Amino acid sequence: MNPPENQFSTTQQATEPETSPARTEKPWHRVLTWVGRIVSMVCIGFLLFTVYRYKQELPPVRSDGGSILVGTAVVIFGLISVGINALAWQRIVRRLHPVSWKQAFSITGRSQIAKYLPGNVFHYLGKMILARREGLTTPVILISILVETVLAVGTGAAIGLAGFGLAAPEYRTLSIVVLIGLLLSPLAWRLLKPRIRVIHEAIDRVGIPHLSQAVFCNGVNFLLFGTSAFLLAQNLWAEPLALGWWELTWGCALAWIVGFVTPGAPGGVGVREGILVALFSGQIGYPSAAALFLALRMAQVASDGVAFLLAAIVERNRHSS
Repeated sequence: MNPPENQFSTTQQATEPETSPARTEKPWHRVLTWVGRIVSMVCIGFLLFTVYRYKQELPPVRSDGGSILVGTAVVIFGLISVGINALAWQRIVRRLHPVSWKQAFSITGRSQIAKYLPGNVFHYLGKMILARREGLTTPVILISILVETVLAVGTGAAIGLAGFGLAAPEYRTLSIVVLIGLLLSPLAWRLLKPRIRVIHEAIDRVGIPHLSQAVFCNGVNFLLFGTSAFLLAQNLWAEPLALGWWELTWGCALAWIVGFVTPGAPGGVGVREGILVALFSGQIGYPSAAALFLALRMAQVASDGVAFLLAAIVERNRHSS
């Protein structure tokens, strides 16, 4: 099936100028990148030091095999989350260029492992390269990644601010104002998008129903994120940690946003865990908080690794058939 004729499906390889990132990179961008890397390493170092120094104060890990079972469940949840990410991207890009879910999972699963490389941009480059091999043009890929990112950040911010506003009364007014702004952003977009012709046409090509489906997928993913943290908190140690599902859900969403916008922090490593420890150490103590969110990160890395292998298998089977 051929993609619809429009400016986003026209091959532009011959007309696209090649630019060198080294020539266009600004000094302040390099400084921010290194600051992000240092913050990430400091946070990870602090968490590891805290767990090591106060390991005697940590509750004992379950010895009945329950810790292995819950760890496996959290890894599976992470794998499902990758599949949902692929579905969200597929819903965004589908009307710009026909893509099946298997294609989207193959591209997402193989590219997102690169988010752990320094720079925090290589998973985007990987997605672009793999998507080009599937016949998508550069404008289609760029528009889809832009829309995907904006929707994910907006959804996470809405969940995080809603929970934070309820948990911290002194910031409730600010949280409500920002949350209302996020909820009204689609209306503002409807008013402003005619002034931006290229994006206007791209969004119209995607369609509001597909955008809504992508937002729903992002919401489910943040709920899975919080559920994974809750399962670990309640079942990894002999004594459950005193943290609720909703507070972990909004806390994980808020930490994801901070980690995402921190330049140079690969996959938000260290930054997200530092934010979560700062949010919840007052309830369960620094050692338990550090151990919990390090365990969550380890499960997420394992999920990404399994997703990469499954995506590679899916890709091989697609070509062999």
